[in-house]
Amino acid sequence: MTPNRQDNFIYGDLENNLRQYVKNHKLKTRPNASCGLWLFFVLPLSIILSTFKLVHVSYQYGCMTLFSGQLMVAGYAFMQSSNRRSIFTYKNFVLISGVLLICSLNNAGIPFNIVSGLLAFLFSKVYTSLMHNFPSCFSCGEAALFAQGLLMFLLSSGINIIHHFKHVPVTDSEISTLIIQIGLLGILLLCILVGKINFFKRVYPFYIVSGLVIGFGILLPMILILRKDAVLWIYNYIFNSQRRIYFILYCGFCMIIGAKALLYQIEQKKRANTSRRKVFHILAVMVYLPALLYECTFIYLASGVILGVFIFLEVIRILDIPPLGPILHDGFLIFVDEKDSAGGISLSPLYLLIGLSLPLWIHPFGCDLTDSAGFQLLPFCSGLLTIGVGDTFASIFGMLLGKHSWPGTKKTVEGTLGSILVQICCLYGLFHYDLIVERDIPKAILAIVFTSLVEAKTDQVDNLVLPLLAYIILV
Repeated sequence: MTPNRQDNFIYGDLENNLRQYVKNHKLKTRPNASCGLWLFFVLPLSIILSTFKLVHVSYQYGCMTLFSGQLMVAGYAFMQSSNRRSIFTYKNFVLISGVLLICSLNNAGIPFNIVSGLLAFLFSKVYTSLMHNFPSCFSCGEAALFAQGLLMFLLSSGINIIHHFKHVPVTDSEISTLIIQIGLLGILLLCILVGKINFFKRVYPFYIVSGLVIGFGILLPMILILRKDAVLWIYNYIFNSQRRIYFILYCGFCMIIGAKALLYQIEQKKRANTSRRKVFHILAVMVYLPALLYECTFIYLASGVILGVFIFLEVIRILDIPPLGPILHDGFLIFVDEKDSAGGISLSPLYLLIGLSLPLWIHPFGCDLTDSAGFQLLPFCSGLLTIGVGDTFASIFGMLLGKHSWPGTKKTVEGTLGSILVQICCLYGLFHYDLIVERDIPKAILAIVFTSLVEAKTDQVDNLVLPLLAYIILV
């Protein structure tokens, strides 16, 4: 973790504290990445700004807003005291007391206040566990973002599941959310079992424990909470709409193209360059944009399900479980980039999926009654514009025309300018077809220019940070 003069000027003692914490605990950060301490704040800030901007949010989202404030306080306290043996210094006792103060200033209820306060206190433990179990995979800031996301997911899932034990979910959005949350909790349980118990890393025990977790940890809880068969509901949800059937066929066509590109690269036995990997960015845009316009709830459900499938397949790849393990490993070796190679975990597909889906996941209203992004299309497109279009064309323009590099990076000025130009063209295309209103164009251009400059300079994972930065501006 190379010190960065600019970071030291901005963060001062906070970065030094965290570097010392990493050193003392013998943690390994992602090579050639700076601390990225600003990532401690972007996810909670996205939630908080959504609430203040949109005002009328659900009880569950209001709880997550309060918890976001707690995580910001806990994260800052952790950075302040991270070079000390004990986190309970006087200064940080005062800071952490802010967590309890936030709890006391709301009417979310005593159980929520207790649980959210405890989870906020556990931030440092979760952060350290992530860094320890996934060495060389994250910068300091990226680990914080993942720790916050995991804690938010656990709390929101708990609140939602408890609520729907009493109130039967009715809308497609409510049912989809429960399916995603219960499914991902089951996958998380499977990962913990496999990670902690070596016996389950063998082929047959792995498939047995996977079947048990899917059956009793996912499908059975879904039936108890939804009061219906989730698999049958998904089947009916898909095939009760002719438009949805056509869209799934279209998605299948895009998946075939992606699979062809993957198999072709494996046959060539050559490591894919950055431009080849951007094929998947383009295919993602081809799927997400029409989905946000016409099948918003479906892409919301599908993105959560695919996230669980990706994690499950990555476990199979790491354990080399046949028959898919060796094939997935070949694909990993071909498409691995510098962010994956050090830690040995295929994070790039997860980063792409999460970056495209994050605006949809964290928006307080999600899909409206017309099953499209509707008036909130622009913030939902944060990931599409920044990484689906911007990052892709930055690489293409940089490769074809790039001659002048930004100071201290390999990224080119021509790539950044090309990225901005193409994103603005896409923006005006949305305006031309009346998908966004004229008053949103100035802030959208601001978001495009700002995130493009960040992409050119940052060494953090742009697939994660750019959608969040754009979302903060566009929401």
